Amino acid sequence: MSLDYLLIDDAPRRPLEVTVSRLAERVMGLGTLSEEDERALLHILDSLEARSKLKELAAGVG
Repeated sequence: MSLDYLLIDDAPRRPLEVTVSRLAERVMGLGTLSEEDERALLHILDSLEARSKLKELAAGVG
């Protein structure tokens, strides 16, 4: 980002390009979840993250 973009109203702007993963697209597409479903999804994500960290630790030990 340049100062022109911040200071000059007529400065040319480029569209923001963000790469979104398949997982992010799916989560954004879920819309509004019930509280129970949101807790369940977060629990699953926490479990997957913990499993991944344990695999990394186990790989470092062996």
